[in-house]
Amino acid sequence: MFGLFKKREPQERIELRKEFEKITKAVHGADSPVQVAVGYGINMANSLFIKRFSTVDAFVSLPREESASYIKSLTQFEEKMSSQDPPTAIGIGLFKMWIGVVAERDEELATQFSKEISYFSRKAP
Repeated sequence: MFGLFKKREPQERIELRKEFEKITKAVHGADSPVQVAVGYGINMANSLFIKRFSTVDAFVSLPREESASYIKSLTQFEEKMSSQDPPTAIGIGLFKMWIGVVAERDEELATQFSKEISYFSRKAP
């Protein structure tokens, strides 16, 4: 009865969260060089993001079409890197998932994702 009025999590959000958790669990189980490369991908994506937008707040204030276009460009970058350096591509993908939930103003998922990408980010030089 107590769960009757509980707000249900949208299926798309559940799938994104589970995918993120699946990927990060696999990376946690990987060797150190793989974790470093994932962190490098996160750091590279973050550096390019800061260069373009300066702050997360500036990105969040963009019109939806612009933020969606940026996320699409991250997908293209991730795909390009997947053939050259798969662990780095994974890092870019994790960053993309994080910035996507930030753009949606989903503070709960953004916080969860941020903890994981920060962990791997610190592994890279």
